[in-house]
Parts: sequence; structure tokens; C-alpha cells
Amino acid sequence: MEKFDRFYQLHQLLEDRRYPVAISTLADAFGKSEKTVRRYITQFAEYYRAPIVNIPRRGYMYDPEAVESWHFPGLWLTSDETQSLTLLLDILQRFGNGLLSKELGSAKSLIFKALEARGVSPELFENRVRIISVGNRQTKPRHLNIVTEGVISRKQIEAQYVDYQGMRSNRILSPQRLVHYRNNWYMDAWCHQKDGLRTFSIARIETIELLTMEAISVDDDELDQELSSSYGIFSGIILQVALLRFLPKVAMEVASQDWHSSQEGEWDGKDYLLKIPYSDARELIGDVFRYMPDVVVEEPVELRDLVAGNLEKSLALHK
Repeated sequence: MEKFDRFYQLHQLLEDRRYPVAISTLADAFGKSEKTVRRYITQFAEYYRAPIVNIPRRGYMYDPEAVESWHFPGLWLTSDETQSLTLLLDILQRFGNGLLSKELGSAKSLIFKALEARGVSPELFENRVRIISVGNRQTKPRHLNIVTEGVISRKQIEAQYVDYQGMRSNRILSPQRLVHYRNNWYMDAWCHQKDGLRTFSIARIETIELLTMEAISVDDDELDQELSSSYGIFSGIILQVALLRFLPKVAMEVASQDWHSSQEGEWDGKDYLLKIPYSDARELIGDVFRYMPDVVVEEPVELRDLVAGNLEKSLALHK
């Protein structure tokens, strides 16, 4: 947690309290030791001249008289709140012209009120903080609306789908959940033709219709096991664990990143070793290529050979 975030959380815990807050209560709120929270309080008082007083055997509070002329400085948003609000406004912008425009307009109004209450200009925030989408495929609003309705109403859908190799197929699907991943929309669904769980890019759907039949429901634990345990958007039970060696030029950058919830990382001298579970190598290979020539696939041999093969094909094209 950043220093400003700690101070703001402390301010929230003490603001408008008429009675002292016990140090044990503050420690529980932070998930830290009482000694650590006392250090936070001391730093807050020193950096921002916060009028915090310690009432013996009772706890901490703002001095009722001094706090009247003191205000929490700076922007009243933590880093997490800034990210969340930016993403919310971006999603509202994407959906604002659809069937839920009226309802989403009300949601946007509530967000703006929340910003104003925190001393932030909504217009400036919206105009000066933005998300740049790269690599997002165009999704037809009607297709997204039908998938959403199928997920919520638990109805089957029929879709003509084009996979990444250009192969067309007609599918009867029981949609399970809607996924927004790397600026694109996907649907986790039970495929009646394949008799199993699959993930479909909504942008690759050519035609789609909502059916009247009830959708098959899959348990959340099974969904996570089948579709969320391995690397990236591609579904499947974990089959392999990749061991990637990142050389010093990019090691520090990669060490600060989250690639997967079950990743393991360690330093080997100035190199950074990263272990990642995966089922389908396609997306992982693409991410490995982003760090070429400063990454080496050490394990498994199959993944190393796939990367080497792609490099050879690319080199041949560039000669």
C-alpha cells in the first residue's frame, strides 16, 4: 500500500469519530501490527500536521478543536480508487449508447457525485484520465446484449462462430459468464456440440440468437478449474508449467508484474526466473515475444521448440 493510501485510510477511520478508536481496531483495519500502525500515525502527524491525539487507554482521535481548521491535503482518491473509477467510466463510455443507456447514465451521475464529494472535478477527471485500448476487436452491440441476456436469464443461445483459424461452425451454447479481458469481451459457455466448457470471443460471432431452452448451469468451482486455472484466456486444465528466464535488462520490470495468480518467481543473480502454469501455449508465446531478445524459455522443451520455430519462421520472412 502506498504511503498516501495508508494516510487516507487512517483519515477515513478517524474522520467524524466522536470517540477514540482503539489501536487494536486500527490494527485490524490495516491488517498490521499495533506497532506498525502507531508508526503510520506518527508519520501522518509529521507529514501533514494531522491533529491526532492519543487518549490514554482509549485510543486515537482527531483533536475536536484543531481539526476544525485542518483539512486532509491533496487529491482525495487512493491509487485503487483512481484505477477503479477510470475503468468504470471507460466501461460506461463503451455501453452508454446501448439498451441500458438510461440506467448507465444514472450510474455515471452517481460516480460524478462521489467524485465531487471527494473534492475532485468530474469533468477534469473524465477528460484528463483515460484508458487507451490497443488490440481490441470490434464487438457488435447486439451480439454482446444477447450474450449478456443469456448469461443473466440462463437461456441457451445459437451462434455461428469463426475461430482464429477462420473455421466456421454452428454452436448451441449455454452461456455461463461474461469476461472482459485485455480490452476484449469473451463468453465462457458449455458447448453442446463439444460436450464441454469453452471460451468464445464475442467479436468472432457472426450471427447469434437467444433460444427459449434453459441453459445448463456449471458449478463455479468447475468453471474456475476448467477455464481460470491456466494461463490467459484459453481454457483447459493445467498441462505444463513454463519456466522463463528474464535477463537483467527486463528482469526488474517483469518481477513487478502479475502474470498469473499461481505464478512463482525468484532471482537468480541478476536474472529473474518466472514459473507459469498453462494449458494452451498461444497467448503465452505472444507475451514471451514481447520481451525478446531478453527472455529465454528454459522449460518445457515443447514450449522452447514452439518459440524457436516461430522465431525461425519470422526470421525467414524478414530476410
